[in-house]
Amino acid sequence: MTGIGQGDAENDRVRAQHTRKRLYAFYVFNIELNSVDIYSYGTNAEGNFKPDFDLYTKNIEENQKKIVFPINMQKTMPYIWLTGGPNSTGKACYLSDELLDRFQEYEIRMSNFRKEMCDLLWRTRVLYFDDGIDESKIKTIIEIWEKEQEKTKEKTKEEQEITVDGILYAHLMLEKSVQGQQLMEELVGLDKGKNSRVFDDFYAYLTQICAILRNNLVDEEKKTLVRFHFRFRLKDKMYSQLCISIPPECKPETMNMQPMQYDDLLKASYDVGHSLIYSVNKSLVHTEPKKRWKNFITAIPSFDGNRYRKNRREHGKGIPFITFGVSVGSSDLNSLLYYMDFHSIERTLADVIEDYLEYFPIDMKAFCEWARENVEYTSDEGGV
Repeated sequence: MTGIGQGDAENDRVRAQHTRKRLYAFYVFNIELNSVDIYSYGTNAEGNFKPDFDLYTKNIEENQKKIVFPINMQKTMPYIWLTGGPNSTGKACYLSDELLDRFQEYEIRMSNFRKEMCDLLWRTRVLYFDDGIDESKIKTIIEIWEKEQEKTKEKTKEEQEITVDGILYAHLMLEKSVQGQQLMEELVGLDKGKNSRVFDDFYAYLTQICAILRNNLVDEEKKTLVRFHFRFRLKDKMYSQLCISIPPECKPETMNMQPMQYDDLLKASYDVGHSLIYSVNKSLVHTEPKKRWKNFITAIPSFDGNRYRKNRREHGKGIPFITFGVSVGSSDLNSLLYYMDFHSIERTLADVIEDYLEYFPIDMKAFCEWARENVEYTSDEGGV
């Protein structure tokens, strides 16, 4: 505790009246949190000590009736690092009350996104297995499933019932035998590309990722220009638009993207294994975005199958099959891009894509070949 007081030592009457303000403060040290809470008190006209607000310069200090400081300044980081490309340390983004509030809101909305993706995957599983498996295949699956359950001695009351979940569980167990693997490939349509339903469904799933992200992270009523998209490897090191999600008032032909080389932030993001923001890494960008776009982020979903090599003997990291990006038309949405960088959006995308691939194994090379023949769009603009 500390105190500050000033009186007239030669005049007891003046000192007794407390004509001059007296202050004191006490400190609560939060060692594990590296913070100290400072509570300030001062005398009022009657000479009684009350919380003193003269030192509180912010609303949050007045509301909490305390000032907060770090104990060890060297351990304090009032900023986050925005990722830089190869041979770059990135940039520091200092935190403010407004930015923290937005990050908190984005975190809640991202949780809603994950929930909606789980619901979508469930509906896709049910529809696919209801529509795509005839009774003979279901019988074979159940037989394999029951044999596996007997082996592992993990048969529960719920698993004894023949439900969609049971069928799906059996579907996952099929990998344990050659016969099961062949049946699984037949079920998901990977018979050398003869059945494209699995690719249609995966394309729809990626499109929904963009739409659900936009619906959750962007306030539609603000009419903010923003575009969420996936690209795919068209050929060699050329990437083309796979799917986009844009505001309903925008015309798709004005928002579509032209093919682009595997360079700039696409390559840099893949090399560093993290999403990259344009405004933080302008030195890496040789093709400037259209004037309508104030900023953008590029991310490479980091799931295991997202790597193309010409052959198995080729060394190195290869290049990705699909990429992801978000472009914003207002600097007001820079906070969204900062959040995606801080949140490591490439990992979230990898999680929701791997959830899908766990039930519907897909050869990404074959998928890109399918997209090359089946994904069409028109564009009024050149560049990105």
